[in-house]
Amino acid sequence: MGSTRGLFIGAYVFAGLTAIVLWFADRALLAESGLEDHFAENATAAFYLAASLLVLGAYVASRTQPATFFGRETVGNLWLLLLAIFFVVCFGEEVSWGQRVFGWGTPEAWKEVNGHHETNLHNLLDNAQFGTLRILTVIALGYGVLVPLADRYWPWGRRTIAWFGMPVPPLAAAGLFVMVFIAYRVLVVAYPPLDSPYGKPIREYHEAGYAAAFLVISISMFLDYWGFNRRR
Repeated sequence: MGSTRGLFIGAYVFAGLTAIVLWFADRALLAESGLEDHFAENATAAFYLAASLLVLGAYVASRTQPATFFGRETVGNLWLLLLAIFFVVCFGEEVSWGQRVFGWGTPEAWKEVNGHHETNLHNLLDNAQFGTLRILTVIALGYGVLVPLADRYWPWGRRTIAWFGMPVPPLAAAGLFVMVFIAYRVLVVAYPPLDSPYGKPIREYHEAGYAAAFLVISISMFLDYWGFNRRR
């Protein structure tokens, strides 16, 4: 683990302290900080932007190393490029593709299908009861937890992941995604119901938690592909 040992220790300490703060936080402050364009949402956007740049940097470094994509050799690990694009999309959605920065209006046709009147796509899914948070949870737990577990403990899974050419997140970071999921379920019990004034703020902090965990594995990948861990 080399250079990343301190990263993971710090991440777990930070995650634990954050969970404690949210548990004992003043409810009015929690509700306010989780509103649109407030702390939780801004932190989520910042985490995704940083993660996209780090993974893009890892992709650049991977161009000098052997890589495959569905069993075929490639110049650079294309999964890293796709992951960077995914983080860019997440960042763009958080800032409504610049609307919250530059303040442009929402077209009337878009307002009719987007309950939040914003120029983004994830609220369309939320309006359709398809919940982008559920999709994000599946992606986060699937990639952040199941993939490293399969690579470590399941030979067939390891061979399949290698054939895909997919970069494997560090197993040491898997617990972060689990902590985020458990913390969300605990807060849901503590602040029922989800349609209360605390429902949306709790969901916003849930998203921010996954974004922070993705940032941690992005830092680790950047360090790995640029060889910082191997120098220790």
